[in-house]
Amino acid sequence: VIGEILHKEEDIVNRATFENMNPTISGVVLEDFDFVFVNKFYHTNVNSSTVVAAASLIVRTLDILTNETEDVHDSTLAAINVNVSLVEDLMGCLLDYDPGLSCELVKKYISPMSTCPSHYVGVIMDEPSSTSYTGYINDVPIFIWNFLADRTSIPMENNSSKCQQGCCIVRP
Repeated sequence: VIGEILHKEEDIVNRATFENMNPTISGVVLEDFDFVFVNKFYHTNVNSSTVVAAASLIVRTLDILTNETEDVHDSTLAAINVNVSLVEDLMGCLLDYDPGLSCELVKKYISPMSTCPSHYVGVIMDEPSSTSYTGYINDVPIFIWNFLADRTSIPMENNSSKCQQGCCIVRP
């Protein structure tokens, strides 16, 4: 019956339309498919070499933009290499259920509450520890925050004036 309503072009589909059919309906979720969920990318294999190529392109583009380099054949750009094993480790930790968040890379930064990574797409609005109740934050954003802070930091001995707890976060 709902499918019939959705396919009538003259009907304006809203909650009232469904409530007229059955007033006990508490809500309605409309999806982007007719009768069967179809998404050619759902459960597809993520190719690590493609991710590495994309990461390399992004890093080289950022280098060009930040250094205002006009020579795209600059030797510095050619020397930029993405750590393939790190990309594969991250993909295993964040995309697969095995090892999932029980991988050594994640354990280096956090003690995960679950071994299953959440694939909910969200936004990290602030430092995870600034949230009053950390139970609302799943392990993935906390891991990403700590991982990126570690990977973008400068050891304390290189910049002693503005460092806290052994490292400084690089800021523009």
